[in-house]
Formats: sequence, structure tokens, C-alpha cells
Amino acid sequence: MRIHIILLLCIAFVSEHAFGQIIIDSCFTTVTPTPSAEFISSTSLANVYSSDVLEWNGTSWVGGFPSAGLSIPPPSNLSGCRAIFIGNSGLWTTGGESFGLALASPLVSGQVYSFNLNYVSHGLGSNGSFSPFFYTNSSPSLGNAYLLGNLPAVGYSWTMNTYTFTATAIQAGHTWIIIGTQPTGTSGLVSAFCINCDDPIPINCNFDLGNDTTLCEGEILTLDATASNATYLWQDNSTGPTFNVTQQGTYWVDVTFDNCSATDTIIVNYNSLPNVNLGNDTILCQGAILTLDGTTTNATYLWQNNSSNATFNVTQSGRYWITVTVNNCSITDVILIGEEECEVILELPNVFTPNNDGSNDLFVPIISKGIVSMNSTIYSRWGNIIFETNDLLIKWDGQHVSDGTYFWIVYYTDVNGVKNNLTGYLTILR
Repeated sequence: MRIHIILLLCIAFVSEHAFGQIIIDSCFTTVTPTPSAEFISSTSLANVYSSDVLEWNGTSWVGGFPSAGLSIPPPSNLSGCRAIFIGNSGLWTTGGESFGLALASPLVSGQVYSFNLNYVSHGLGSNGSFSPFFYTNSSPSLGNAYLLGNLPAVGYSWTMNTYTFTATAIQAGHTWIIIGTQPTGTSGLVSAFCINCDDPIPINCNFDLGNDTTLCEGEILTLDATASNATYLWQDNSTGPTFNVTQQGTYWVDVTFDNCSATDTIIVNYNSLPNVNLGNDTILCQGAILTLDGTTTNATYLWQNNSSNATFNVTQSGRYWITVTVNNCSITDVILIGEEECEVILELPNVFTPNNDGSNDLFVPIISKGIVSMNSTIYSRWGNIIFETNDLLIKWDGQHVSDGTYFWIVYYTDVNGVKNNLTGYLTILR
């Protein structure tokens, strides 16, 4: 009869931003290797099948079944070394055999984990190509387990391979690793994770603050070196597990735990934000056009209507915004525009006295309201142009012409965007 026993292992996982998952009992010491001592994840779930814990006594493996023909020594060939034998479905257990490794903390979606496994194709039922399958689950069971795939096939020599994966949203919260042969698997041994077979393997202290990076002005980068039972020392002598970066520079952290210490460094640069200003909130005359301008060197643009030009013509009231991006850094500016009917008045005199007495010496508008631009031309009685200007105030001084009557015409554009003209006569009296 097989006795079902739970065994916990100690393996180090390394995540993308922090120390990873720790599994206790790296030497399989919670189970005494006897011919009936078998290792599975749970005694209550029939869909996780038994496997056997063995110990090398210097000449042979103790425990399990002698008929398995297990003769290859452990990797170190030292007495006391332990391993787990998982057999195939044909000679040992229908459906194959498997065992579970309990994680100290749940998997986190999006983080990267690496699992080191030393194993060999061996024993009765082995065909020289041992390729265990790799699962995660929230319980020590193959029921609803998440199959990641199989480990690389190995032959009759102990081989260390690393299985690396990024935890998915489905795996978030999983606290078990399960390794098995599946129905088509062959037999093999998985070595204990020990130095000299009975000392816990040093935890892999390598970790990664991430690649050197460039941020945008105002962004905050949180560096995370969180690990269980660890102490921390950052470049500014702070001692928390995380550090918030707000300006460019070189950042590093020393992490120490379980007699293990490691350091990582990251360089962070910052790009300035683009400069954009649509102006103050304003009022637009009915019918007028206001051009909003976000032009910036080497920029891309996104307006509220998804247009991508540097400028945008406003013809009605509303809320308008632009996002300007340069070197992957973006800034948004907003302007509120109201609308009203604007009055337009242009009135010119019919007489002026350019006698340099300080009064009425220039031909200028009597009233000018709501005029945006205009062109004024003055003609002699014979139709010759004697004066022309784009000045909104005209300012003709009447010099070099004699007293008399002259004809004028003004072309103008008002604040409503309407183009019009005005004509009349003026008399010069000195």
C-alpha cells in the first residue's frame, strides 16, 4: 500500500521586479525514504498521482521500489542525497505520476519567474527521453491546473534546465507548482535542491530594477525590490523596499536576506514636456474664425476631434483641447470659447484740414469698431491713386495735394469674418 505524504521543497524563483517565490524543505527532509514512502501534493485529491521520495546511501537508492532499476547516482554522488522518482503511465500509475511544490506567496500576474530543475531519465519505464510537464494551480491538484508546457527532454545524464514564464491573469494567486509525467510521459528522477545533499541551497539573490529608462517630466517611477524578510539600503540611505524616482540620476539598492546580498543599479533620464499654450478662454463673434495654434518643433498633434494638424479653426463655441507629443512625452492644453454677436461700425469723415494746427490734420476714421483688417485707397478727381494703406487708422496727411474733393474706397474684414467695402468723398480745406 502507498502512503500519501505532503512534501514541501525549497526553490528560488526570481521575478521581474522582486525576489520570487520560496519553497521550503529543499532537501525533501519531511519524508523518510522507505519502500512505501510516497510523495504527492494531497491525500484527498485523486487526480494528483503519487511519486516516490528516495535517498542515496552511497551505493544505491533507498525507498521506492527496487524493481524500478534506479542505479544512476545523484548529481553530487554523495551519501544522503535525495530525489523524487516519477514513473510513466504504462508501468507505474495510470495517467502518469506527479508531485506538488508549495509556494510561499502567490504568483503575481505579469511578473516573470524562473524555475531551475536538475533531472534525469531513469528507471523502469524510461525510454531515455525524460520531459516532465509543468503546471501551476491554486491547490495541490491537477484539477483545473494551468499547463505551461513541458521541460526540455533529457537523457541518462543529470541535466539542469531553467523553465521561465510570465504569470498570466489566470495564474494570479496560484500557490502551487506541479511537475508530472502525464499519460505519455516517461520515467525519471528529480534531484533535491541542496548543496552536499543536506544543506539548503542558497537563495538566488539576483534581481532586476529594470532596464535604464527615460521618463517624461513629472512622471514618477517606483523601483521595487520587495522580498520576504529582507533589509534594504538605497543610494540615499533610505531603507524601504521601494523607492520613488522623480528626477534623473543613477539609483541603486542593496538587498540582504537569508545571508544573501545583491545590488542592482538603474539609470533614469527625463525628457522635458512640450510647450503649448492655446491662450486664455475667450469670446468669439458669430461668424468669425479663430485659429488655435499648437505648433511645436518635431511634434505630433491630437485635437478633440481626432484631427492631427498643428492648427485648428474654431467657428463656434465649445471646449477645445490639443495634446502635443515630442519624444514620447505629451502635454494637453484646453481653451473654452464662447460665442456672441459682435457689433461692426466704420465711419469716415467727409472733410479734414491738414494745416498743421494740431486739429483735424489727418484723415482717420471717426468710428472704427469690430474691424480686423482693411485696405484704403484715395483717388484724385481723374481716378489716379494718390494714397494707399493697410493701416486700420489710415492716417493720410493730405500733403502734396491741393485743396479739393477726393474719392476713397475701403475694403475691410470684420470680427465676424465678413468681408465688405465702403466708399465716399472727402474735401481738403486748409
